[in-house]
Amino acid sequence: MKNKYFVDEFNRLVIKRKGNTITPKGSWLIKDNKLIYILDEELNWRRRYDLPNKIIFSGRWSLDKNHNLIFTLKENKRQFENQKLFFKTELLDTKYDALIFLLSTKQIENVEKISILKLKGRWQQDKFNRLEFFVKRGKTTYDVLTFCGIWTVINNTLIYNYTKTYFKRKEKIQKALKFIGYWQINQKNRLNYILNLEKNSLFSFVVKLETPNISYQDKEIKYSVGIGVGKNFKEKTFIISGNWGIDKKLGIYFEVEQKENRLNKIIFCADVKVSNNQAIFRLKNNKGDDLGISVTFSHNFIKKTANWFLEFAKENKEFKIMAGANIFW
Repeated sequence: MKNKYFVDEFNRLVIKRKGNTITPKGSWLIKDNKLIYILDEELNWRRRYDLPNKIIFSGRWSLDKNHNLIFTLKENKRQFENQKLFFKTELLDTKYDALIFLLSTKQIENVEKISILKLKGRWQQDKFNRLEFFVKRGKTTYDVLTFCGIWTVINNTLIYNYTKTYFKRKEKIQKALKFIGYWQINQKNRLNYILNLEKNSLFSFVVKLETPNISYQDKEIKYSVGIGVGKNFKEKTFIISGNWGIDKKLGIYFEVEQKENRLNKIIFCADVKVSNNQAIFRLKNNKGDDLGISVTFSHNFIKKTANWFLEFAKENKEFKIMAGANIFW
């Protein structure tokens, strides 16, 4: 028998059938990205209403503008098509393969239950540089949760900022989510933030470089980025801060300090022009594609830190430095 399902203002499941409205006690659970309601009712009560001890819903996930979870039902023998279950949730945390919510459910006896709901998947960006979470529902099927707020970079860490509106309390609260990853520069006008490369969980943003000509003394690379579409579009500037260096084995690098004092060395290949007082590195990726960035090192810096470079440069006024891949530890 098909039922109509709703979620009330206290995040309780409401079932409507044959003119009756039932609000069974229970708790919400997400397992393998499936929405489940565990009934906390006696067997005789469940038999009276022909209900199992747990209800497994079929459908798809989405996110509303207020960053609450929505589950849209797919028709089967127990549920109707396109009914929506609206949850009042709090974004709790992010992982490279997960999005974590807090759900508070108030039972009839005013007993409040706190549930942690975890959706599994991966992160990427859309063509408008918005953050997206892909919830896996099958081998090739995903539900896409789009985050329409604005992200920024603070202390080399990607931060998503958003406003949560609480209508009952008539207040708006500014909130933020932190993403733990590392930066990679291997394309012109594109900047990557890697969460987990093996799992293909990363952001690859279309950006504009604001500092194409850099001195080794400059401790930042500045970018601008457009985020969003229509009235939600905003242009932001941000910086990636670090220190430039030259290494005999690695080549030229930009060392970025990440969370927990971990260091990310962004390694570059380069075309180099040498004069009496300086060396200008035109940065390239390991395929030889130009990245639009030139870094100038003074003779004194190189003399102190890279004597091998000066020896090599005596006979080569213009040459290439080849380097390995991005290194993170």
